[in-house]
Amino acid sequence: MSRNKQPVVCGSRVVLVALMALLGCGSRGTSSDASQQHLAQQNPAQTNDARSDGKAKNPADGVPGDGAAKPSGNQANDGQAAKRIDGDPQYQGIPLSKWLELLQSEDEPQRLAALQAISNLGPAASKAVPTLQKLLESANVEERKEALRAISAIGPSARDAIPQVRKLLRDADADVQEWACAALGRIGEPAKVAIADLEKIILDQRAAEKVRWAAAVALGNIGPAAVTATPTLLKALQDSDPWLRWAATEGLAGVGPQAQGAAAALVEALNDSEYIVRIGAARALVHLAPQIKEQKKVLASLIRCYEDSSQFESVRNKLAEAIKAVDPQLATKLGIR
Repeated sequence: MSRNKQPVVCGSRVVLVALMALLGCGSRGTSSDASQQHLAQQNPAQTNDARSDGKAKNPADGVPGDGAAKPSGNQANDGQAAKRIDGDPQYQGIPLSKWLELLQSEDEPQRLAALQAISNLGPAASKAVPTLQKLLESANVEERKEALRAISAIGPSARDAIPQVRKLLRDADADVQEWACAALGRIGEPAKVAIADLEKIILDQRAAEKVRWAAAVALGNIGPAAVTATPTLLKALQDSDPWLRWAATEGLAGVGPQAQGAAAALVEALNDSEYIVRIGAARALVHLAPQIKEQKKVLASLIRCYEDSSQFESVRNKLAEAIKAVDPQLATKLGIR
């Protein structure tokens, strides 16, 4: 039964994967997500998980986050591939120290290019964090966005920038707000001080849609420490916006088994009118297996959904994975390998 007042066409694989790559959802991917995650690293506008059978389309005929700065092709770079010159990581043959010098240039394109290079270096560019913190206060909106992208790519090592990033959740530019959410999520557990800020965004109907999506996903990336946000995520799972409902599934997956009531709500979401929400719920249930073990009714509903031949095969595959995680012997009886 649809929760939407008006029909919404939603969720091609390309669009879903673009949003997941942008917001950093790949960290919770299971083994069957590996090939999609690899593609996301190659082109974040065209990959990461959710194999949609090609039947669902994008709401509002636009790519989520359209108009926002997209992560560069190596945004998911773990820094291990960065070559070094005298211990200094390099990108395109230029050491990080030189890219940092370029940030002092009076030429804006050079500064932006340097920020993009730092993003591509990922965690290896951790010593750039103090400089990036200053750029977060730049009057130039593009510089603020690129600095947030770089912090997002650096990840947990950029924890010292959390106070400045939190301020940008209230930036006048929605793209900056979106990237601030994403950066907090990629910093991870240390960003738990921003949980209440992210919840406020999710509940704010006046906030830009893509910022609300980013906030929900960020809570999941912060992880179990965001358990206090469970009621907010469960409310978002009932929202009229299908992409926010999908983002809520990502948030609940990241919080994990501690998210009380999440398993039952996610099983219900398997009946959502939108594929994007159903595949998100199925993926999240894999991470909620310990909670499902304690709830026989939820497990029974999960099995019924798995046996429903009208479900997309990609959804059923994820449900099979969840059942196997809950009870391997039961999975064998159901013919799940």
